[in-house]
Order: sequence, then C-alpha cells, then structure tokens
Amino acid sequence: MTLGERSSLALGRLDEGGVELVVDGQVDIEVARRTAGQRFTVLAGGRTIEVRGTAFRVVHRDGEVAVACEHGRVAVTSGDATVEVGAGQELALGHAEPLLGRLPRPLDDADLAALVASRVKPLPAWTDPQTVLRTTRPLAVVAPRSRAVRVDNRIVGSGPIWMLVAPGSHEVAAETAPGRFAPGRWVEVGDAPAKPLVLAESARPAPAVTSAAARNARKQELERRLDRGRLRTCVRDIEKQGLLEGTYVELEIGVDAGGAISFLNVGETNLGSRASCIRDAVASARLGPGAAASWRHRIAF
Repeated sequence: MTLGERSSLALGRLDEGGVELVVDGQVDIEVARRTAGQRFTVLAGGRTIEVRGTAFRVVHRDGEVAVACEHGRVAVTSGDATVEVGAGQELALGHAEPLLGRLPRPLDDADLAALVASRVKPLPAWTDPQTVLRTTRPLAVVAPRSRAVRVDNRIVGSGPIWMLVAPGSHEVAAETAPGRFAPGRWVEVGDAPAKPLVLAESARPAPAVTSAAARNARKQELERRLDRGRLRTCVRDIEKQGLLEGTYVELEIGVDAGGAISFLNVGETNLGSRASCIRDAVASARLGPGAAASWRHRIAF
C-alpha cells in the first residue's frame, strides 16, 4: 500500500470479518485473496470500494472520487447503486454525482503503465543475513517500556524498539492505555539514517479542556468538517421510506490538542445499527490543532 502526497488514511475496522480503510487523498493498494466471508473496503466520502484479490487506486479529493483497477475487479457502491470496475478500467465521479447509470472507461496505455509502476515492489525472500541487510532499513521508535508499539497495524513489542523494515512509508503508534493506541504517525524510511521516532508523549495524552468555549469551538469545527453526503448515505434506505424525520445519534467525542479524535462512542440513538455508519463518518473528519475537549454531539435528521 502506498499513500500519496497530502493524503491521509484511517483504519475504520480491523477484525476477523475484514478491513475497512477511510481515505482522503490518494492510496494505491494491492490486496491478497482473503478467506471466505472476509471483506476489504475503502471508504471515500459517500462511496464504498470493495475488493477481493486485486491491485487498484482510489483518489478522493474535494468530494470527487476516481477508482482505477490494475488487475482483478473492484465494486464501487453509493446508496443502492453498484458499478464494477475491471482490470484496466477507471471510474471517475464528481462531487454528489450519481453512480447509477455510470460505466467505467478503459485506461490508456500510459495511465495503465503509471498505475503498474506505482505499485510497491515486494521484498525478496530473506534467506541469509546479507539479503536482510541489503533489502531493509533500520527503524528506531522511542516509547515507554510498558506500552506496546504497533508498526503497520501489527504489534512488534514494547518500547523502545529497534527493528529492520522495508524502505518506504510506515505507520507507527504506541499504546496510551492497555489495548488503546494513539493515532498512528507516518514515518518515511529510506537510505539516509533517520532520527528515532519519539512516541513517549503518546503515553501521557493531554487532559481534555472542560470549558464551554473549548467544547463549543470544537463542536462547530466538527460540524463544518463533516461529510454530509456520507452521513446521508447511512440513512438513505429509511429516507426513501419517509421515516427519516426525527432520527438521531448522540455521540460521546474526545479530541486532543492536535485535532485527533481520542475516543468516539455511540450513546443514545433511534437509528439502530445505522448508528455505526454515522460514527464511522464522524471518525473520518479531520480537525486541526486547538484546544483539547470532550462533549456529547447530537446528529439529527
């Protein structure tokens, strides 16, 4: 997986049932075939891209979504409409543009070659120490000894950590409490020696500011940054039945000084299982630096 410049990627789900990623920007992904029943999905605004065993690219910027498939097949879904994008095809959608009736277009030779070239090359088999040293680079992480360190969504031990990884971008996070991790930080590992990544401060998150001014400022910022189109997608089925009016979700939200959501829980709601979709849409909002705060946020339709 390769993340483009000025892009962000959030993990919405990771369990035995599958993986869900939320992208803002560009990401190139190659997915190995998964076991029966497992799903791999990418959320890009109000569009869902689902795949099994393929290499593809998703670009999501300013509400516009483009999906290009190198090999295999992906399914793009929005509301009740689904369009399949096959090998060597691309589907581009403008902001709020309906998916129904759209058809993918063939990629020309230049675009397909660029897509293939962007794929991360796998490392050769590590059969001897010389191969390991030639094909890896050191990654040093400073974190409290009692806290687990996770690299690319896999726990590799307790801090501090020194390990060899493949060259490229890696997401690193440390525990803030048993079983709870701070938001991941991306580090670029290359030929030049890199300074250790310091995550010690992650074990001591800043306390939430309880002043009304801080809460109101963060609440208004979240309202501005919510993807309304994605929220409507979560309730589109009951909207079509005329049952949307009066529905709501109340969320418990915490935001740290850097703008990362430290916790997000569903409280009172009359939307049932749809509340999880609303929660995921809120989790994808990107907030800026400011006061740390926590509050109960009500989203009504």
